[in-house]
Amino acid sequence: MAPTSPSPGANDPSVLLSNAMPWITDVVRCWCHQRHLRGADIDDALDYVQVAACKALAKYDPTQVHGPPDLAFHAWLGPRLSGFLAKYQRGRKRLASHYDRSANIDQILASEAAGLRAGRPRVSAEQDPVLLAEKHEKEALLAAAEEQLSNGDHHLRELVRSGASSAAIARQLGISANALKRRVDKLAANLADTIRHLPRRN
Repeated sequence: MAPTSPSPGANDPSVLLSNAMPWITDVVRCWCHQRHLRGADIDDALDYVQVAACKALAKYDPTQVHGPPDLAFHAWLGPRLSGFLAKYQRGRKRLASHYDRSANIDQILASEAAGLRAGRPRVSAEQDPVLLAEKHEKEALLAAAEEQLSNGDHHLRELVRSGASSAAIARQLGISANALKRRVDKLAANLADTIRHLPRRN
């Protein structure tokens, strides 16, 4: 019997990423639970990884991989997910220390080499100009992506943001919990893909 050919579009990176979102979500949730992260921290990690995966998608070349498209994509993305999560964790540690990334690094290193710990200024996350710029850009990109949502997806987004439980949202929409999870995963994939194609400021 001849091998089954992949369906049209099976090698499309955007399709592969959308199909991989449930797996990505499980990986991130497991990583968070191992580090005792809960609630908003898990959502924050998911947002970070989804956006990072979309940005990395430009480097994926389906012509250079072999085997079933989904498995090949998972093999390619797996090590990168570890890198995204490691970077996210470093960011959390930096935020916990509130180091000002806009400070002059040469002065910081020179002061610390001389044993002057005060050479590395500590600021709150709200005062760090680099963090503020990143936060504002992410908020602007997310807002622009949300403007392109369909009415149904926009309604779902508002329900999720309301803080209602998954069971309550599923009941309101008249769907099962599994169907809700699939819709939320698809919504996240659509937002991440839209953000990936939005122009960035130079």
